[in-house]
Amino acid sequence: MSNLAKMMKELEEAQLLSEVNKMKDEGAAGLDILQDLQEGMRLVGEKFEAGEYFLSELIMSGVVFEKAVDIIKESLEQSTDEPEHGTFVIGTVKDDIHDIGKNIAATLLACRGFNVVDLGVDVPIEKFLDSIREFKPRVLGLSCLLTTCFESMKATIDAIEKEGLKSGLPVIIGGATINKSICEYVGADAFCLNANDGVQTAQNLAGGES
Repeated sequence: MSNLAKMMKELEEAQLLSEVNKMKDEGAAGLDILQDLQEGMRLVGEKFEAGEYFLSELIMSGVVFEKAVDIIKESLEQSTDEPEHGTFVIGTVKDDIHDIGKNIAATLLACRGFNVVDLGVDVPIEKFLDSIREFKPRVLGLSCLLTTCFESMKATIDAIEKEGLKSGLPVIIGGATINKSICEYVGADAFCLNANDGVQTAQNLAGGES
């Protein structure tokens, strides 16, 4: 285990960010740094799944991870290599502002080798479309908790189809109110009730190992 992975695992934010800056200044490749960070996130995920870490630690790890990646963002953008499972674009659909489940899923996806692009909450359809064009994700995730926003979820997937962006792009929907009937109604490829299930489903759809 690298020092960076250990710092990530132990949520040592100040030390980790200092080390990332140091490695960057010394010319370390952004992808090498990212690999260490993702290894640390994988270990964080294991501690969460084992009940050693709780929601607060998981959310904190996501914040620390994002800060660290931001330091090396320019280097990563210059690389043509892709993470193990490619890019996963995720967002909470228009008119829904719930983000805890989405944030947990984004963190665990990063733990499992995805490059996660989190669009946030109350995401308009056009932003999803623009992100698909820009990032060319392997998988798209739509989050929704409010039952009143199922129509927004359906409209988003319909627009993706209409714009010719759905072919080869599996769509996962998630949220405590989601079920198989809703999945079929909105035109999604799969659904999940929690973040762990979502990660497993995403890996399967991306063609990666669990």
